[in-house]
Amino acid sequence: MPQTEEFEVVLVSGGDDAGYSVFVPALPGCASEGEDRDEALYMVQGAIELFLEEVGRPAMEETEDAEQMKKDWTTQGYTVQTASVLVNLNAGIN
Repeated sequence: MPQTEEFEVVLVSGGDDAGYSVFVPALPGCASEGEDRDEALYMVQGAIELFLEEVGRPAMEETEDAEQMKKDWTTQGYTVQTASVLVNLNAGIN
């Protein structure tokens, strides 16, 4: 049975045609992008799986604050949303 975990992500967009960048505050340096919101969320699932497989989990004090990240991007004029992504933690295990 697959083991899953939910991760909060921050989606950032510069406008209608700009696409989305998506960041994972719990995994600093883990990010992805997509042409639309759905693609960005799909792509970040794979990025999270690879990050956990290759890098592992950072110490709690190394994680980023989602609320601060949202404020930083919003003050620069970007549209910012948060979402939750469910990730299969067994994805890299054969």
